[in-house]
Amino acid sequence: MTDQTTDQTAEQANQQAAMPVFNIEKIYVKDLSLEVPNAPAIFLEREAPQMDMQLNTQSAPVDSDNGIYQCELSLTITAKVKDKTAFLVELKQAGIFRIQNRPWVWDVRTSCSRMHVKRFPTPYSRRASRPWCCSP
Repeated sequence: MTDQTTDQTAEQANQQAAMPVFNIEKIYVKDLSLEVPNAPAIFLEREAPQMDMQLNTQSAPVDSDNGIYQCELSLTITAKVKDKTAFLVELKQAGIFRIQNRPWVWDVRTSCSRMHVKRFPTPYSRRASRPWCCSP
């Protein structure tokens, strides 16, 4: 009876060890900057600024043996009035993710930019950039 219980416990432990794992370990701001190169004269302009937003992602293994990867979101917002820069906001936000026992063939470097991993930092970036680019 004890051997059977031990075998069942070992089998359950093996099944749990083989289960796919996806955990958000940390989300953090790597870099944040705001530049207003033409202040204070730019604030006297009455014309609406032209907004440009660039969004990029990249990923890299942190500890691939243990399934730890980093995905970084880069957001650049530029506002121009005529040919003058009103402001420039640059934000780099990253997340550290644990991804283990995936039952499919998966390349983290390309997939990180295509799938849900990049969505986790996005709400934080949107909230951080809102005062500069959007009305509430």
